[in-house]
Amino acid sequence: LLEVPLARCVTSRDSPPEAEAHLPPGDSFGRLALAVMRLYAPRDAGAPPPPLAEYFEAMFGGDALATMMVSWDADGAAARRAAHSVAWRRAARQRADALAEHAALAAAGVVGADDRERYVWAKLLVQTRAFGLKGGGHAICPVLDLCNHSSLGATCAQRLADDGASMQLVAKYTLDAGDEVTFCYDPDADFLDCFERYGFFDESSVVHTAEVVVG
Repeated sequence: LLEVPLARCVTSRDSPPEAEAHLPPGDSFGRLALAVMRLYAPRDAGAPPPPLAEYFEAMFGGDALATMMVSWDADGAAARRAAHSVAWRRAARQRADALAEHAALAAAGVVGADDRERYVWAKLLVQTRAFGLKGGGHAICPVLDLCNHSSLGATCAQRLADDGASMQLVAKYTLDAGDEVTFCYDPDADFLDCFERYGFFDESSVVHTAEVVVG
């Protein structure tokens, strides 16, 4: 149905070399987030931004990731309603961890000191849009990352090409004009997991659970 060369994607292998000493071994998501940050690094006057930077900004910039709990204002109405939930506690910890990571990377000169929110945004972009690669690593592939999720009845599946050089979106059966192109982001995610991980409620999910804290 669709094939995107990895050369046209941003991958964890594109992380700046100077970042290696400041990331835990095997932190593929962290490397990919820094590869995304690299797209927005200061450029010479008049130099155009990389096409992927423009694409990510157009598709996922602004308020596009505002439904993610990590983006919520801790004093806002939504956060107050969710304050006693397990998911909110995880989100608050996730944000604190991301800001601590940014501070350490900024101190080492890997990212700019004023890029705190951009770094949190890059982490969320990776969390919601990354595909796994064989042999380790992750990638964000333009166009493929626009496909919607469906727990049941997904029309497509994504896979890495046999030569490992591209990501493919493969239809499970013949699609007619107007059919929605979907795949399952995470087969283990339930109704609330999808909101916590991706920022939307999964109406196709048949698994609805609630987490409570047990002393």
